[in-house]
Amino acid sequence: MHIEEREFIKFLTINQALAERSIETYLIRFRVVKRWLNDNNLELTPQTVVSFLFEKKHDEKLSNSTVNTYRQTLVHIDGYCKFNGLKYGFTDGTKQIG
Repeated sequence: MHIEEREFIKFLTINQALAERSIETYLIRFRVVKRWLNDNNLELTPQTVVSFLFEKKHDEKLSNSTVNTYRQTLVHIDGYCKFNGLKYGFTDGTKQIG
């Protein structure tokens, strides 16, 4: 994933009009996603998004709420990609875990 942190923060701040605390949360999740992709030599695709979220829910036994914050972070990354003319649509078909 070739997104600079500062550019992502700018998108969340200006385009999404998020509060600083929300941005901090998404930035933490952004770093986890980026590290997971790099460690596994993967790109963002619908399949890798599902695999990532499944690992968080099933393997790491994270709560629905926590997994949903990862999903929402991925939705924001998807929005960033769309806004910047990059490949996007990798969160299409994912739902909040209830």
